[in-house]
Amino acid sequence: MSDFPRTIPPEELIGPVEPVGHGQIRAVSAITLTGATAVSGTSGPLGNSTDAALLRALRTWSDVVLVGAETVRAENYGGVAVTSDARAGRTSDGRAPVPPIAVVTRSFNLSPDSRLFHDTEVTPIILAPASACAERGLSGARKAVTAAGGRIVSTGTGAPDEIVGCLRSAGYHRIVCEGGAQLLGQLVRAGLIDVHHITIDPSLTLPAHPPLIVDPDSGPGGTPQRHPLGLSGIQATSDGCVFLRYSGKHTDLTP
Repeated sequence: MSDFPRTIPPEELIGPVEPVGHGQIRAVSAITLTGATAVSGTSGPLGNSTDAALLRALRTWSDVVLVGAETVRAENYGGVAVTSDARAGRTSDGRAPVPPIAVVTRSFNLSPDSRLFHDTEVTPIILAPASACAERGLSGARKAVTAAGGRIVSTGTGAPDEIVGCLRSAGYHRIVCEGGAQLLGQLVRAGLIDVHHITIDPSLTLPAHPPLIVDPDSGPGGTPQRHPLGLSGIQATSDGCVFLRYSGKHTDLTP
């Protein structure tokens, strides 16, 4: 018999939290033992019920859910679901009952018929560089997005710090990033992620693809980068899933 519990309360996995209104970015991901983040194109098969509960709890913790457009398309994203108890808690904290989804895109390639626009209580935020917001060739795609109910917000050059700055200037201080690989790579490269939540699914996948992060600004032959993290939490469930929590900025943290 396993010495590990069948489930773990998500608040234990989230760990200490800063007060409401304090800016913090958390990233949540699931990978196989060989490093793949999806099976047959989606992350759905990875993890377990504890992993799903962690994702829901981080969304409840957040002021906004940040995600790349490619992930929205692949995972068929809808709006965030929040329980009545969680809504009451958020309201008592002076926060909106439900956090919005904020999608990072340059092409506005988001189907007007998708769940993003029709299975949500809150208007999705579409984050795009100023150049894309003004490009004539994208006029039709922009009109389709706004007609479907999306709110387009310019992020200047589209750099990670400008994306985060736009969200925080709108009052979204707690940000949870759910991928994909390019968006995570940009945030890691800029040193913006405070906490990484990584679930290891107990499986070996072939091929080991797609990766957790990629660097969209580094071409072939680019200089490898290493970003050390500090381990602040590690737990496991009886089915072999391992839950890691790392500090992205302070490597001297202890569990």
